[in-house]
Amino acid sequence: MTSIRTLTRLLARMPARDVAVASVGAITVRLHGVTPAGSPRPALLWMHGGGFVIGPAAQDDSVCRHVAEHLGIVVAAVGYRLAPERPFPIPLQDCYDAQAWLARQPTVDPTRIAISGASAAAGSPRVWHC
Repeated sequence: MTSIRTLTRLLARMPARDVAVASVGAITVRLHGVTPAGSPRPALLWMHGGGFVIGPAAQDDSVCRHVAEHLGIVVAAVGYRLAPERPFPIPLQDCYDAQAWLARQPTVDPTRIAISGASAAAGSPRVWHC
């Protein structure tokens, strides 16, 4: 597990190419497809895979960039805190907090936010009551 955590820390340091990074409380959100002007657009809240135990949001930059460009939406990838240091429900609460923050952004239509992700993170919305 130590080598996986080392790789996770290295991935988290990936440069933010064409990505805006916002601090939201104790976490970060990586924003793709944000334009400074125009009417609010639909958005996708993306949670990276790793079972809420490993991986950074930066690992899915290429996927998020692709979705944002091809659908013309804002994609926000949550840099949630990882278990076991931050056990349930902390990582899930981080994702919920990111969704609430995203809904308040002027470039986002709060009535048109989809929630998705990879691996275990993709299943987390099932416990939300949005």
